[in-house]
Amino acid sequence: MQLIAGANLALPSSEFTIKIKTSVPQHLSLDVTAYILHAETLKVRGDADMIFYGQKNTVNRSVELIE
Repeated sequence: MQLIAGANLALPSSEFTIKIKTSVPQHLSLDVTAYILHAETLKVRGDADMIFYGQKNTVNRSVELIE
């Protein structure tokens, strides 16, 4: 499956692995962002539910970025 920049996708279960494989020239960088949505509101509750700008995991470590 391929997603375009800014796209999103509903995931089929609570446990999964996402692998991003790319060839990026050294002078460019790749920024990956992940959000945890609250089950009832389907909204992000705050910074603790986000991985962005170099963070490697959420506070509760339920989502981790492994390079």
